Amino acid sequence: MGTYIPIPGIDPVVLDEVFQQQAGGILGMFNMFAGGALGRMTIFALNIMPYISAAIIIQLMTTVSPHLAQLKKEGEAGRKKINQYTRYGTVFLAALQAFGISSGLEGYSGQSGDLVLDPGGFFRLTTVVTLTGGTIFLMWLGEQITARGVGNGISLIIFAGIVAELPGALASTLELGRTGAISAVVIIALFVMAVAVIGFIVFIERAQRRIVVQYPKRQVGRRMFGGESTHLPLKVNTAGVIPPIFASSILLLPITALSINAGSGPEWLTALTSYLGRGQPIYIIIYAAAIIFFTFFYTSVVFNPEDTADNLKKNGGFIPGVRPGKNTAEYLDYVLTRLTFWGALYLTSVSLLPELLISQYAVPFYFGGTSLLIVVTVTMDTVGQIQSHLLAHQYEGTDQEGEAEGEPALNLILLGPPGAGKGTQAQRLVERFGIVQISTGEMLRAAAKAGTALGIEAKAIMEAGELVPDDLMVALIAERIEQPDCASGFILDGFPRTVAQADALDCMLAERGLALDKVVAIEVDEEALIERIVGRFSCADCGAGYHDQFNRPSTEGVCDQCRGANFTRRADDNRETMTARLAAYREQTAPIIPHYEAGGRFARIDGSGGIDAITAAIVAALEDAGAAGGR
Repeated sequence: MGTYIPIPGIDPVVLDEVFQQQAGGILGMFNMFAGGALGRMTIFALNIMPYISAAIIIQLMTTVSPHLAQLKKEGEAGRKKINQYTRYGTVFLAALQAFGISSGLEGYSGQSGDLVLDPGGFFRLTTVVTLTGGTIFLMWLGEQITARGVGNGISLIIFAGIVAELPGALASTLELGRTGAISAVVIIALFVMAVAVIGFIVFIERAQRRIVVQYPKRQVGRRMFGGESTHLPLKVNTAGVIPPIFASSILLLPITALSINAGSGPEWLTALTSYLGRGQPIYIIIYAAAIIFFTFFYTSVVFNPEDTADNLKKNGGFIPGVRPGKNTAEYLDYVLTRLTFWGALYLTSVSLLPELLISQYAVPFYFGGTSLLIVVTVTMDTVGQIQSHLLAHQYEGTDQEGEAEGEPALNLILLGPPGAGKGTQAQRLVERFGIVQISTGEMLRAAAKAGTALGIEAKAIMEAGELVPDDLMVALIAERIEQPDCASGFILDGFPRTVAQADALDCMLAERGLALDKVVAIEVDEEALIERIVGRFSCADCGAGYHDQFNRPSTEGVCDQCRGANFTRRADDNRETMTARLAAYREQTAPIIPHYEAGGRFARIDGSGGIDAITAAIVAALEDAGAAGGR
């Protein structure tokens, strides 16, 4: 809707005339990103481009600003602060671009009159407020999609804008074929080329150099574990679509300024405008050079060989034939530089394709380039994230996780079959003792999102549909518990699940001078568990939980919390699925109970009672063992 509501004070007839003159330039590409909103000069005319520019600028500044570099290393708290700076930058850039647009619009006129009906300060103010507000709304919407959905919300908004213009472009192409302006052979050739280019993009985006990483064998007591081999994936195009987007953003400002003043400026300005037109040699050279530069620059920002080498060294990993530390960093930099060279050529060739098609062959739509890169890569990333979420779900407990800060030195593991109430009890222990609950599924997603060396490695493995190796999982847990919020202690949820994982966890904690204070197993009769799971349902509007037997709504069919009438059940809450999950628990996880019983750190809790009674039993077990430390 926002792409069709125009800003106040604009004559749409004159606007259409003016934009037809300017659409052949780079403004046409940004109009496509905005889903046609720029051409209609609506409240979403700026789209999300100011946010992208601000995000790129902030990321680039992390390499030169010690303060931002420190924030980048501070985990989630630092990321939130950087995101806040990005939002401020978005507002500033949106306001600046909106003011430039409002000033430029006042200078245009058409055959039927001036473009702006009532130019002046009020028009400029309303334009700045309207366009900036539209961008802020899209920024908020993108962040909500990222936080609550699957995929990157900002990328999906751009994706939607591009796809929204695609039917119109295809229709206009077919119409030209019907009228004979373009032959049927040319149209067929264009569609064949489109399929070929998409296939080429998919091939390059999936291409990666897999560097083998070996973890040595370690002995704990009489047991030997480790010695696993995994790989560190280095993509041919590590920078993604950022280089062509940033190169386009840089070219947009001077070209737009030149276009606004070329009609009334000096001769040299008019000549410069023509030299920087689409398809001109100078424009192509500058565009290509900017893409190549930003490909290398942005790759160096998102992947630091020295940090990766240090992380590998800290976790005992090494590349066969390469010494850990400095030599590993140099080797990774050597490989990455050569991969980035081919990635830069790939981005440049795909980005320049539409320039050649439009300028030389008068193709009537913006085929290829940044738009096609965004559509294909966003689709691939979204599918990959869905697959990662599904795989990471295998590492999660069956209930919700929670976090808190508090006093140190209480490290726990909660064991129990699916539906035993581990998540509920973990949340209560978090609130009582001020410790942090670590869900391995959430941890995997957070590490992949943060772009750490271990996170990148885990993400590539999950997207390939494989399980994360034990040594890598333990390394990720080690990375997580070293963060400041875990100084108070932690509860592990979803790990370990096998005896080998339990051994590896013990060794990792011992190396850091830590130990598990207690391992608590919540035991419930299997038939009772099935009854618990099969009978549960929730409000589709507010998420309030209910049960067919134990916790029905006070008014039948009406939620007690929000008074909604829509309820839902999870698709896997059925007897067959639950029976299979319980069998898997007995086979894989239950055998680790003797491992912890032998160490004297184990407590069995009857989970068939009420929630408060179970919590009291767990707290009593911790206090009896002195694990609670008087808290």
